Amino acid sequence: MSELRHDPLSKRWVIIATERGRRPEDYGVVPEVVPDPKFCPFCPGHEDKTPHEILAIRPPGSAPDGPGWSVRVIPNKYPALAIEGVLERKGVVGARFGYPAEGTIVPTSIGLFYPNWTASLGFSFPVVSSGRIKGDRMVAQANFIDAQERLQQAREAAELDARISINQYEQAQATYAASAGTDEQAAKAYQIAEVRFREGVSTQLELDQSRTQLQQARMNRVVAARDFELARLRLALLRDLPLASAGGAR
Repeated sequence: MSELRHDPLSKRWVIIATERGRRPEDYGVVPEVVPDPKFCPFCPGHEDKTPHEILAIRPPGSAPDGPGWSVRVIPNKYPALAIEGVLERKGVVGARFGYPAEGTIVPTSIGLFYPNWTASLGFSFPVVSSGRIKGDRMVAQANFIDAQERLQQAREAAELDARISINQYEQAQATYAASAGTDEQAAKAYQIAEVRFREGVSTQLELDQSRTQLQQARMNRVVAARDFELARLRLALLRDLPLASAGGAR
């Protein structure tokens, strides 16, 4: 009797059918017959060479086990499974079962038949996972809305950053222009102080104060020029720079 054993290593079920190893010559001496290589017992017209058919697809009115069929189902002379036996477990890795009778499906042309093949069909119904799918859809929608809000915030921050950079550039430009005028006035004042000191009209203290004011005016102009250049560069590279922080500094 065939058995269905479970292989714990490969996690697969294996059919053990020792009966399939026996052939008619095992029961007695039979004359050796050399089969015709062109002979096909499963082709139409050789129905008498096979067991009686179990089921056949044939035109209405045609006789069983006769020509005219398109598909026949016949019993297998050496089946791996059989209907005999009872449910019986053996050990922890194997079990014995009873199976339906096995048959062989024969198409019209034996050239279309492959003796060693396995066909399987699988399907599933999302009975329990429907709630999970709905939850995933809601989470995805929430993430999409959050992404849209973040994009809008980024656009608003970019616009604000651009306005701040433009204002800083204009302010630095105005400061630099004002420092140029202050420098010129301090230079003229120092020249007048030198003339007054040489004529003896003013003191050394007044001359030192005028010199200090001139140096301070020139230092302010240098700082204004630096700030103006930084504002110009920031405005030119605004597209490639990160967004400003809450304080407006990059």
